[in-house]
Amino acid sequence: MVCSLRSTTARHRRENQTGATTVPKFNVTFERITDESAEIGDVEGSGFVAEGCSLRDAVHFVEQSLRGDTEVIEPSDSDVGSARWFTWLGGRHHADGDFTNVSLHMPDSVTASSRKRIGRLVGAVFC
Repeated sequence: MVCSLRSTTARHRRENQTGATTVPKFNVTFERITDESAEIGDVEGSGFVAEGCSLRDAVHFVEQSLRGDTEVIEPSDSDVGSARWFTWLGGRHHADGDFTNVSLHMPDSVTASSRKRIGRLVGAVFC
């Protein structure tokens, strides 16, 4: 799924090398884990939920993709300013017993201080 870029406020804009203004593009991925796939150390399925989204749209897709309760939200790095993604570790889904983890991937253009703010916004656990 490709997102439309709705958020174009001045504080979200970045200027690329040609002088054109662009909005940072976030991606959302998932992985589904069943008891059987966990036994062999694999996932049942994984892939993109959305690509090229504004932060607002990406967070919306994360919320829509979660199944069951979220156990914890973890950054990809112990230094949150260096984190490249945040992962919502899903609890066991009540209907089928599967786990679904969803990750918000940040573009390289997001600064360390913005990564920390995004971490606080989504409620990530900081070590």
